[in-house]
Amino acid sequence: MVIRYADPGAAGGREGRGSFTFGVATAAAQIEEGNENADWWVYTQPVSEGGVGVGQFVGEAVQGYARALDDVALVEEMNLDAYRFSVNWARMEPTRDNYDEAAFAHYDAVIDALVARGIKPMITVHHFSNPIWVDDPRVSECPPGGPTDENLCGFGHPTGGPAIVAEMAEFAGELARRYGDRVDEWVTVNEPINYLVASYMLTVFPPGRNLLFGGFEENFDDVVEDFMAAHVAMYDAIHTNDTDDADEDGQAAVVGFTLNVIEWAPALRNVVSDFEGAVRARDTVHYVYNHQFPESIINGTFDRDYDGTPDEDRAEWAGKVDFMGVQYYSRQGVTGSPGLIPVLRVTPWPRRWS
Repeated sequence: MVIRYADPGAAGGREGRGSFTFGVATAAAQIEEGNENADWWVYTQPVSEGGVGVGQFVGEAVQGYARALDDVALVEEMNLDAYRFSVNWARMEPTRDNYDEAAFAHYDAVIDALVARGIKPMITVHHFSNPIWVDDPRVSECPPGGPTDENLCGFGHPTGGPAIVAEMAEFAGELARRYGDRVDEWVTVNEPINYLVASYMLTVFPPGRNLLFGGFEENFDDVVEDFMAAHVAMYDAIHTNDTDDADEDGQAAVVGFTLNVIEWAPALRNVVSDFEGAVRARDTVHYVYNHQFPESIINGTFDRDYDGTPDEDRAEWAGKVDFMGVQYYSRQGVTGSPGLIPVLRVTPWPRRWS
């Protein structure tokens, strides 16, 4: 049987309607080796070597940095239309406001290799990783003197958070200025809810801050707010600095984010249930996980207490998205008995149902 697809097109805008682009994606934090200035490096580095010792040490990974051009050749061999990859902020700006030109040249070469093969490059600016100076995982609390150039103390900090947002915008603008003549499609942040939950609640991602049982009500909403503001700031910076229409489709840049969407099932004692508390929990998590971030950006609002009704106006956020990538992996359970997460009164179950 012959399956016919539409021709490739833009990720966003009228120009992309009805098109079909077949591609692959990678994350620098997952494939690149030897990046000692990244939060993942020190977070997974053994304690005996000065790290935090969480999980498997990044180390040499799969040598995605040294073999980047080999990966481009594989993309061509697979007859794909596009390659979404993340540039590694920590490698390109190892210390605050100091760029590494060799790292910029490395990704320049990757982009050139893609374009030469007729493969569309799509850049992800932030994919689960930061330079150490954004929020040093080795430091349990912000120093008494407050944020410094060596440690901005992370998203959610009253002064450090806005400083990080500004730095992300500056970095995104620099990428757009340097690469915009060949890159038209940009992802600001990858799976923002996954990242924030893993980094600031569950401690499985750096910086490993546990706000779930100590600061969720007081601080987590500030973390979320900063990350939404970071998307908007990067969106504006990319549109300002990428003025070249590389693929000549009438759009110099299309900018969006990707969202990991989960179908949440109401559960009781690890079994699907129509119990009222389980259904309420499902509805709550469905909103917070799947709807809050995009609705905030589309409508220019912020729901600080996660009840489904926006509390605050953020007019400067409104409409700052050209497309949204949907990444679907699983159907998972959630219950309201017990409801361990404060405010939400829910407990997601790790079990996945097909």
